[in-house]
Amino acid sequence: MALTTTEWHRRYEEQSQWTAGLRDFILKQINYQGSGPCLEVGCGTGAVLSSTPGDQVIGLDLDLVSLIFGSNLTPSIPYVCGDAVKLPFADEVFNLTFCHYLLLWLKSPEDAVCEMKRVTKPGGYVIAFAEPDHASRVDAPVELIYLGRLQSRSLENQGVNLESGRQLSGVFSRAGFKSTKFGVSGFQREKGLLPGWFESEWQILENDLSGMLSQTQLDSYKERDRRAWLEGSRVLWIPTFYAIGQV
Repeated sequence: MALTTTEWHRRYEEQSQWTAGLRDFILKQINYQGSGPCLEVGCGTGAVLSSTPGDQVIGLDLDLVSLIFGSNLTPSIPYVCGDAVKLPFADEVFNLTFCHYLLLWLKSPEDAVCEMKRVTKPGGYVIAFAEPDHASRVDAPVELIYLGRLQSRSLENQGVNLESGRQLSGVFSRAGFKSTKFGVSGFQREKGLLPGWFESEWQILENDLSGMLSQTQLDSYKERDRRAWLEGSRVLWIPTFYAIGQV
């Protein structure tokens, strides 16, 4: 069964929490104080945008339903329906233009980054806060490796570029920024704790794998997964890259 917009919003909120510290770190690097217009490309329901500093933030997405949902939650934020590879804005409008878990879904990520650069003022910044590299996914213990592979295959069937993370540096380099920085986020967890996002992750897994595994198989994997987290043997790491380009 497909997820509702409300369920997707909860997922976007969790993704926003995963990268909150990294986004803080990056914004401090560029000394961003929230002044001037700021654009998020691929904002979805506004989960990241609503926590971005500034009083001139704007969100753009191709999905009108998500935008309406976001607008109802944060009516003070302007939302625009548009395509990432053909942004409906003039040149050199924004001090900061960014995206978050977006480029992996696009057939032409370079076109999107070039468009983000076009609408950003000289001296401003274009940032990809989070691009996962699903092809480098790490799972443990061994009995859960197949589950990760199945999910990656499902994402690929949905149009996801599994190597988006490792390709990010090349995409930004070819866009011709005045300066660029790249990096990968870290990984830390505590032994014996079930992550707060466990149920949400499994909601996504069941949605992705409904045609690949039976409900009995999914329930069995979920119980193995839960036990591994509580025992402290669970590793689930998808290297997630970021890039900063100054125009």
